[in-house]
Amino acid sequence: MKFDIDTDLTPHFKMGEVCVSQTKPGMVGQCREDMKRCDMNRAYLLAVMGLEPIRERFGLVLVTSWYRSKELNAAVGGSATTQHLYGEAADIVVPDAGVLAVYKYLDKVWPGELILYSKHLHIALPRWGVKPDHMIGTYS
Repeated sequence: MKFDIDTDLTPHFKMGEVCVSQTKPGMVGQCREDMKRCDMNRAYLLAVMGLEPIRERFGLVLVTSWYRSKELNAAVGGSATTQHLYGEAADIVVPDAGVLAVYKYLDKVWPGELILYSKHLHIALPRWGVKPDHMIGTYS
């Protein structure tokens, strides 16, 4: 899949949203140049299996972080093993419903990782052979 920021990934998400950073917006250009490590097929799966159903059920979904280059991940203090490094995880805000309501719904149905933070929700695809965490984070 070719990376073009204006191309629709799904009906409600564009390719450009795969490489965003609310915390370090100045690093987005560098991140887009490093997209070779992002598995766009996995990013597409996250959008189709996770983000689109959230959008359909709860309304607007704002992506605050999705794919991260190693440099961006280090700059935001991300885990060295985060699925953000491969486009398999996203941090989202759902203004109309709030992240707690979304977490409570997904906790029952989502097969991958979920971490509820005070201001956003982290959602990641399931990994083969790894029991997913569903937890309430301690960081903002």
